This record gives sequence, C-alpha cells and structure tokens, in this order.
Amino acid sequence: MIYNFGQVWSGDELRLQTITPQSFAARLNPLKPLLRDPVLLIAFLIVGLIELYQLTVTLLQPSWTATVTDWLRAVLAYPELGVVVFVSWWFTRTRRPGAISWWMLSMALLSYIIARSLWSIEDLFVYPGHVPFPSFPDLFFVLQYPFFFLAVVLLPHIRPWGPRVKAILDCLLWMGAATALTWYFILDPIFRSSTASALGKFVNLAYPIGDLAVLFGLLMALTRQNLRQAESAALRFLILAVVCLALADIWVAALLLYFSPVYKTGNPPDLFWISFYMFVPLAALVQLRLTQRAPTEDQAPPIETITSQSTGRGQDVIESFRVLLPSLAALLVSFVIVICAVLVPFNFHNPLVPCLVAFGLLVLVLARQEITLLENERLRRFSLSAKANELLAMHEANQRMNTFLGIASHELKTPLTSMKLCLQLGAKRGHQMIQRCGEAADQFKPFLEHLTRAERQVAQLDRLVSDLLDVSRIRADRLELRREWTDLGLVVSEAVEEQRQATPNRVILLQLPPDPHLLIYADPGRLGQVVTNYLTNALKYSSENCPVVVGVEADYQQVRVWVRDEGPGLSMEEQAHIWEQFHRVPGIEVMSGSGVGLGLGLHICQTIIERHEGQVGVESAPRKGSTFWFTLPLTLPPAD
Repeated sequence: MIYNFGQVWSGDELRLQTITPQSFAARLNPLKPLLRDPVLLIAFLIVGLIELYQLTVTLLQPSWTATVTDWLRAVLAYPELGVVVFVSWWFTRTRRPGAISWWMLSMALLSYIIARSLWSIEDLFVYPGHVPFPSFPDLFFVLQYPFFFLAVVLLPHIRPWGPRVKAILDCLLWMGAATALTWYFILDPIFRSSTASALGKFVNLAYPIGDLAVLFGLLMALTRQNLRQAESAALRFLILAVVCLALADIWVAALLLYFSPVYKTGNPPDLFWISFYMFVPLAALVQLRLTQRAPTEDQAPPIETITSQSTGRGQDVIESFRVLLPSLAALLVSFVIVICAVLVPFNFHNPLVPCLVAFGLLVLVLARQEITLLENERLRRFSLSAKANELLAMHEANQRMNTFLGIASHELKTPLTSMKLCLQLGAKRGHQMIQRCGEAADQFKPFLEHLTRAERQVAQLDRLVSDLLDVSRIRADRLELRREWTDLGLVVSEAVEEQRQATPNRVILLQLPPDPHLLIYADPGRLGQVVTNYLTNALKYSSENCPVVVGVEADYQQVRVWVRDEGPGLSMEEQAHIWEQFHRVPGIEVMSGSGVGLGLGLHICQTIIERHEGQVGVESAPRKGSTFWFTLPLTLPPAD
C-alpha cells in the first residue's frame, strides 16, 4: 500500500511525495529503525563503551592516561577506516548514490591514520611527551579537510554543473562571511596576542576554520537536498561528528596559543576527537544498514517533480529571500569589515587585508549572480522549447483527432442513413398491413412501437454523428454555407412544428412579428439546425408541464430569434463557458427526454451564426430559466 501525502515545496519546484507506510512511520520516529537493527545496536554499544571509558579517564586523569589514549586513538583509526572503506565499496558495487562521497571520507581517514601514526611515533621516540607544534604530522591532519570538502560537494541528488556550482558558491559565501567575521572579532585578537610562532598560529587557526567550512557544507546539504531516510540519518551523525571535531580543535587552539606551545595527550579535547572519529564510521554504517533494509525505497526516485503553476505571494518572497540570502550576508560582512578598517585601521597589521577580504567576497557574489543568470536563461530556453514541443504535439494530436472524427463521421453516416430508411420503410409497410388486416391489426401495434422507438434512437445517433462531423469541418475550416434568399419566419415555424410532432406532450409557443416573412441571405438548413438545437435544449432541461416559448423580432437593421424555457438557469460563471466545445454544465440534470449529448451543439450554433455575421447570447439566472438568442443582419433582397 502506498499513500500520497500532499505536496512538498523545495526550491523552485513543487513536488508530490510518495511515502510507504513503513517509511512514514520511520519519519515519525527516526530512531525506531536504528534501534531495531542488531548490527547498529552492537555498533552503538561499542561506541558508547569507548566514550564512557574515555570520559572516565579524562575525569580521573591516571598516570597512564597520555600513553594509553595516544595508542587507543592510533589503534581505533584502522577499524574506523575499514568500516568506511567497506561501506564505500558496497555502495560502488551496488551502484547506489553517495559512493563517491564515502570514498572521499575514506581518503580523509587514511590521511588521519598516517598523521596519527607519525604523531604517536614522534611522541614516544623522537620528542617523548612534548611533540612541538606544528610538526610534520600536521601536514596530513590538514590534508583531511580537502577530502571532507569534496565529500560534501559530491553528495548525490544535485544536478551537475549549474546547481552544483551554485551550491559550492553558496557554501563559499556563507563560509567567507562567517570566517571574515570570526577572524576580525575573535581569531585576529587571539592571533596578535599569542606568543606562538607565525606558522603555529596559522596552522592552529586553520583547523577551526576548516571545521566550520565542513559543518556549514553539511548543514546546507541537510537543508537543500531532497534526502532519503538513510542519507538524512547519516548526515545528522556526520554533523554531530564535525561539531565534536570543532569543539576539540577550538579547545586545543586556545590551549596552544594562550597557555603552552605543547599539547599533552589525555586532556578533554581527546574525548571530542575520539567522538568525531567514532561517529564518522557510525554514520557510514547507519546509511548502509538503512539502505539494505529498504532497498526498493532507496533505489526508486524518492519524489516526483511537478512544476507548480500557482504559488502564493508569500512563498515567492520566502524563496527569493532564500536565494539572495548568501549574497546579502557576504555584502553585509564586506561592508562591516571595510567600515571597521576605515574607522579603526590599527586593528589590522596590513590595511590591505580588509580590502582584499571584501574584494574576494564581492567576486564570489558576482560569480554567484552570474551562475544564477545563466541557469535562469537555460531554464527559460528549456521552458520555451518544452512549450514549443508541447504545442507541436497538441497540434499533431488535434490534426489526428480531426482526421479521425471526419473519417468516422463519414463512415457512420452511410449505415445510419440506410438504417433510417429501412426503419421508415418498415414503419410504412406496418401501417399498410394494419389497414388491411382490420381486426388482426392489434398484433402489429407492438411491432410498430418497436420500430418507432428504434427510429427515434437512430435519429438521436444521427444527430450526434452530425455534430461530430460539423465539429471536424469547423476545425478544418471546411464548414460550407449554402446561402440563398430565405424566409427566416418560415424556417423558425418549420423547426417549431417539427419539434411539436416529435414531442406531442410538450407545449411550444411561437411568437412571430406582424409580418412573418423576413427575407435574409442565409443557409436555411443551418439556421434550422440552430433553432432546433435551441429548442431541444430547452425541452430537455425544463419540466414537461412548463411551456417553451420561441420568438422572432425584427427592426430595420437586424432580426432576433430567441428561445425561452423555465429550467434551472445558469450562473454568470457558467454562461462564460457554455459555448465551449464538449462543455456540459455540472449539477444540471435532464428533466425530460434523452440525456445523451456531447456538449457540441451550442458551439456549432455559435460558429454557424458567426459565419452569418451574427451574434449569439444567453440571458439567464439561477432558478429563473434561460433565454438563448441569436441575431442576424437584415439586408434588402435584389431588385429582380
């Protein structure tokens, strides 16, 4: 069973999300699927025990803390790397999205193993207990951050180039603004007041800046991406891991810059470092197990994209603000830094530094806006191309439908005409036999009733086919009018008399002007078709005990024909659509006669009258009946 839970707004598109009952329950309680997996329970237990041990050691500070913690971190690095490499290999083998990101994290952990091993060797054999800072292992510690950044950038579900580059620029804008403010108000004072070497200061401050960059990238990925459950859970564990890493690096930076240039293992930052390197493989294991438990959901596209045609004004403002927010933040930070540099120039060692920082942020803003313009232009061209293809497809479909309607109508006309003639001939001979048989005539009356009923049904079918044929001719612009000088009063009278004979139980009143002979230059057959259509609709949608009135009015310029009924009436909204093809008014039931209809009659009437340079219209109100009318111009007949 699958449920559709409404519409989800994300970015510039409106999407319809398909959720299974299992995934919906998991969204309500995200920890439930994690606690049901025995492998994840064992992993959580191992991580919890290691964290508890390290917390206890950090609080008690036994004499062997430094040596054991140093080797514990070095030993744990190998199974941590093994877990991430296995997850990366499994995602690659099964062709799941996210494999490249996990391989980048594997490379980062490999750099950490090299740095950790070198640092332990120096701490035990080269510089026992007082490894200087910075040292050679710091090169591999710093090398982790490019791989972290690539892992965030290469996350799945970002379309290539345009959106991906824009996401990278957004991340750079946010990080540039945050780093510039952090440097000006926090890091620069620490940098200038510390007695450490210049290289030590730069390396020390590079770690917190790199942590912030990775953290902002993960937060943007969590908010901007259309994530599956497994990816969302893994991202949350990675964010928690990077928070621990940032706390440890900031703590160590404060210790090294203010108190001692040598860091001693066993202090509280080791607890956060161990947490970081335990949470990374735990995040990989969480995504692996959740993906294996729900393979169908993860393989299928999670959300079906439906472009929204109508969005609220408030939603448009929010979306515009969200798109412009990174650029606005970078511009604001540039303005603040430049103003502070002008007002308090001695805060910087070099007055060019704030100018260069502001210039770099402005370049990123311009690049981001250029990418946005290029993407908008590409989307505009794609939209125009899609609309052109859609119009072409609709035109071809309409042509094929018109061709089909024309051929089908022509092919149906011949057998219908034959059936109609055969039924009329049978009815005529039946009447002759009744006249000859005398007393035995009662036996033929049921037969004649069946013939009459069949004749009415064939006439109804013939009218529907004629409507289809007329519509196909109208669409192909081949509706022919055989104009001649016609007495409109006679045409209306014949149409009324025909309907009186077809419906003898109905009252049809006819109101003609004093001089009923109104000569107009028109097609009498088509005008009779219009009057007949008006009359059949009036009879169909009014009660049998209500009369229908037909009237003809004339002045010196035009003649007006109208048909009035006492039916349910039409609202103003329905009057605007009543002349459209295949339109049938909802909620109005047929009161008498047959309810068969295609919604083509009024459209055909409008076309016929407009071809005669006339106009059609309706005057109606709910529960007050309707008056359908048409007007035709009056012209003088020729002198002869």
